[in-house]
Amino acid sequence: MKLKLIAGALGLCVLVLLILLFGRRGAPDHARESVSASPQTASDYSCPMHPQIVRDTLGTCPICGMDLVKKVIDAQAGKRPTVEISNAVINSMGVRTAPAAEQTLWRYIQTVGRIDYDETRLAHVHPRAEGWMEKLNLRIEGDPVKKGQVLGEIYSPEILNAQVDFLIALNQSAGKVRMEKARNQLRLLGVPEGTISLIQKRGESLNTVPLISPSSGVVTKLGMREGMFVKPDMEIVTIADLGKICGRLPAVPSLVINEQIAFDNIPDMDSLTTAVRDSIDAME
Repeated sequence: MKLKLIAGALGLCVLVLLILLFGRRGAPDHARESVSASPQTASDYSCPMHPQIVRDTLGTCPICGMDLVKKVIDAQAGKRPTVEISNAVINSMGVRTAPAAEQTLWRYIQTVGRIDYDETRLAHVHPRAEGWMEKLNLRIEGDPVKKGQVLGEIYSPEILNAQVDFLIALNQSAGKVRMEKARNQLRLLGVPEGTISLIQKRGESLNTVPLISPSSGVVTKLGMREGMFVKPDMEIVTIADLGKICGRLPAVPSLVINEQIAFDNIPDMDSLTTAVRDSIDAME
C-alpha cells in the first residue's frame, strides 16, 4: 500500500515538471508572434506633402492643413510606404511632368542695362615717329573703316631719313645685310610693306607715308585733326570692332551679343543702345 502511494506521488511530480517545462518553452514564441503582429495590424496616417508627419488616427497636417491619408505598404516594393494623391490634389498643386532631356536652363530676366564695346576688340592707332598729319581721311567719330584702309598720311623727318638710308643700301652691291637692316628700320617706324616696295621700285623717297587701319570697325575716338603735330604717345584714332558687343546688365555679369548691327554714323554707345534693341529681343 505504501509503495503504491509513493509511486503515484512520483508520477504526479513528473507530470507537473513536464507541464512547467513545455509551458516555458512555448511562451516566448507567443510573445514574439504578438510583437511581430502588432506593426502589421497598426494603421498609420501621413501627410501627402509632408511624409514626416505620421499619426495613428485620421486628422489634418499641422503644417499645410491637408487631410492625412492611410499609408499603404507594398510587399513587392520592399515594404516602403507609398502615398497616392488624387487628380484633384495634383491639379491644385500645379504638378507638371516632362521627359528628361539634356538642355540649357535659362530664365527670362527683365532689367535695364547698357550696350558697350567689347574691350578685347578695340584697336588704338599711334604714330611710330614724330611728324605732321598732312592728310586725314576721317572726319567725325562714328565713321566706318575697314582693315587696310588708309586713314591719313604723315610727314616725318625721321621716316624720311630712314628712306634715304634704305635707298643707299639698295645701291650698294655688297650691302645685303645693311639693306635688310634699313628695311627693318622702316617697318619699326610703321611704314607698310606696300610702301616699302614702292620706294624700292621707284628708287626715290616719299615725302608722306600712309597710316593704315589695323582692323575693321567704327571710329570711337578721333584725337587728331589734319595739319596737327603728332607724337608716338598720342592716340590718333580708336577703332571698335562691332562684330561682338557687350551688354552691361546688373543682373548678369556679362553678356556678349553675336549679332551684325547696322552702324550708320552712330557716334556713341547711347545711340547704339537703341540700334541693337531689336537684336537683343530676337535673341530672347
